[in-house]
Amino acid sequence: MNALMLWYRRVVLCAIAAVSCVCAHAQMAAAPAEVARVVLVVGQAQRVAADGRVQPLAVGSIVAEQDRILTGDDGIVMLVFADRARLSVRPQTELVVRRYRVDKDVDIEFDLVRGVVRQISGEAARREPERYRLNTPIAVIGVRGTDYLARASAQEVSAYVHEGAIVVTPKSSDAAASGSDAAATAVLVSADHPQRMILLSQDTTHGQHALRTAEVEKLLGIRVSAHPAEGGGVVVAAARARIPTSGDDVAVAPPPTLADRLPDSVSQTSVPMPVQLAWGRFDRVGVGAPPFDLLQSYEQAAAGRSVTVGELGQYALWRTQERATLPSSLRGQFDFALAAGQAVLRTADASYQNVRITHSQLSIDFDRMRYGTELGLSAAQQPARALRAEGRINDEGIFATVGATQRVAGAVSVNGREAGYTFVMQTPEGAYQGVTLWSAR
Repeated sequence: MNALMLWYRRVVLCAIAAVSCVCAHAQMAAAPAEVARVVLVVGQAQRVAADGRVQPLAVGSIVAEQDRILTGDDGIVMLVFADRARLSVRPQTELVVRRYRVDKDVDIEFDLVRGVVRQISGEAARREPERYRLNTPIAVIGVRGTDYLARASAQEVSAYVHEGAIVVTPKSSDAAASGSDAAATAVLVSADHPQRMILLSQDTTHGQHALRTAEVEKLLGIRVSAHPAEGGGVVVAAARARIPTSGDDVAVAPPPTLADRLPDSVSQTSVPMPVQLAWGRFDRVGVGAPPFDLLQSYEQAAAGRSVTVGELGQYALWRTQERATLPSSLRGQFDFALAAGQAVLRTADASYQNVRITHSQLSIDFDRMRYGTELGLSAAQQPARALRAEGRINDEGIFATVGATQRVAGAVSVNGREAGYTFVMQTPEGAYQGVTLWSAR
């Protein structure tokens, strides 16, 4: 009898173990795929995972399929996806990343429940645009190799095309967002046409408009680049428009004069230039990037590197190893020397001023994973200014500190011997913006 009971218990335990393994395997298989990384956060922003877990977003946070991104009244989040697509989520926005699959069968789908986003298509959506879909409460948006902005609510949706084209289809229609001949109610909105903005209401009435930049900004609550189709507008790609503040994506301004075309730069010949880190353009267009000659071309910077932090659509700090965790053996406190740096001042009259970096200091404590920095900034006929910042570095070597009047975002190389950061600092005379590269002493 005892032997029979012992045999029975073993059978039951084995069955339980087998079921547990199957359940664990099923849970692992069902885990949503990681698809993007957060490269900038300003204000309040959080991620609600598919299982209901809520997590405040920070630079370096991972975003997975089925994640819901929520921003507060002052929240801004910038995401970079696996195929180098960029997405800016604006204040008071709710966005769901339904699917983002780019390896074999491209399948990209978002739900914009409310608020404003700016999407710059990645390689997958440019290669197979028919596989991209942005759902809003009353319409579906498809893309054609696009940089566009969309604002959605339960009653209406508006969209503005900066580059490429979009296809907007009312949800009451059976037509798909593919823009095919069968989609009779679909509306094509192209950057090549003067009427580059569409407003669609709940009753499916729509209108396309040739609005000036200021009108678009008022409607969408976001700064956008001017376009040559606007009479008297600015061709931003040629002008490399004004320095944006922390609330801007790409801003509009008259072009700088030839004398102001390039800012003063600091390049210390006695300090070795970083090789694992490089500043480069965010994409091949580079619209709105300040006139920094430290910026490599997109092709140069992206070769063997991945984005860490940057300004959406303008420039980024590229690093040789993607999503690398700093080694646990990296310990101690290090002082860094400025290898190269550039800064400009954007004044109230929409002009650039060259800025000289008068002194520099950066220290990193790898035991406490914290950094501290100071830069002296001097512009002609302006009071001397100093940028000061300190904060935490995450385990991937990314750091970002945001205050009421300034923000600093940067990264450390995986070996801990190189660093770089960008900054924006608001002052009464205008906005200081710059990029830096450092090497350990």
